[in-house]
Amino acid sequence: MDELTRLSMELIEKCINIQGLSSLIGNYYSAIINAVVEKKVKAELSDLNDEGIKALKALMDGNSDFQKHASGENIARRFDVDPLKVDTVYHYTDISILKKLIDSQQFYMGSAYHMNDPLEIKYTYDISQKILDEMGASQDEKTAFNQDTKSTIFDSYIWSFSANKNNQALNNYGEIAIGIDVQKLQNHLANRNTNLYFENMHEGNGYTFPLYVEYNEEIQNEYLRSVVKEWLLAYRGLKNTPLEQLANDIAFECIQALFLFSLCFKRHLLYQEEEIRFVVERISMSKERKPDTHFNSRPVIIADFTPDMVSSIVVSHKNGADKRIEEIRQYLIEHGFDQTKVLLTDMPY
Repeated sequence: MDELTRLSMELIEKCINIQGLSSLIGNYYSAIINAVVEKKVKAELSDLNDEGIKALKALMDGNSDFQKHASGENIARRFDVDPLKVDTVYHYTDISILKKLIDSQQFYMGSAYHMNDPLEIKYTYDISQKILDEMGASQDEKTAFNQDTKSTIFDSYIWSFSANKNNQALNNYGEIAIGIDVQKLQNHLANRNTNLYFENMHEGNGYTFPLYVEYNEEIQNEYLRSVVKEWLLAYRGLKNTPLEQLANDIAFECIQALFLFSLCFKRHLLYQEEEIRFVVERISMSKERKPDTHFNSRPVIIADFTPDMVSSIVVSHKNGADKRIEEIRQYLIEHGFDQTKVLLTDMPY
């Protein structure tokens, strides 16, 4: 089988759903239809330039550089937080906020588009634009890429933690660090957002997962370069061809991967934060954000904050918080958090 025929057959299997056809109409007619489709796809492929062929190969080869860096499974494997290795994460906040969380037994997870640092998502796309420049992208191509990133909306929410209970860089965020059990937090978020075994997932349901934040610029560039390259190949080779819809599908896969990277890629100068993020990615067929409510005019979703998931409160020396340990302990006990330990930070100041 020549290369063009092989590629056309792979494309049929991936993009034209004829699996199970023979059981419905018989092997003979299925073979005829398959042959017609193969001929049509092969004819379309024969008109593609080299960049279009490369884009299709990278899409269909599970071991391609693109798939290694862009598939959701591979991204999760690379940046996922293993609860067997990290059993507790710490959220830094103030004592007054802690009391409100205890009272309500709820926590608000903010939209990824409304984080404290407005440059966070932009950071990933700025690097991607630089990579396009390095690849010799034209102004039209850079404009199209920019439009893709802005027109594709994901309904994502974030709760930030650190694996370090004595993180000096995060002390600016508050007087205490709330220790949360990783597996129990994952279970609570999944119970609220994800159907059991991912069955009958629909609008409003969501996927939940923890991610390590990556500060290493070489690793960031490695992942971003493979995705940006695929976007550029598809744009140059498949746009304005009979396979333009496939170009759009590839572009969406690329933008989806880039958005996921934007949730866990941060500037190197912030590396001391050692951040871990829990993400809820909600399904939105309309590509609109649909939060549970708004807090301080920001879209948020509601997460549980219950005694079983709060393992400890680590108190710093900031604002005299170390003098309020007994007050914190009594407040926890009075509200059913009697198994939560209250600890003084190991930091000397």
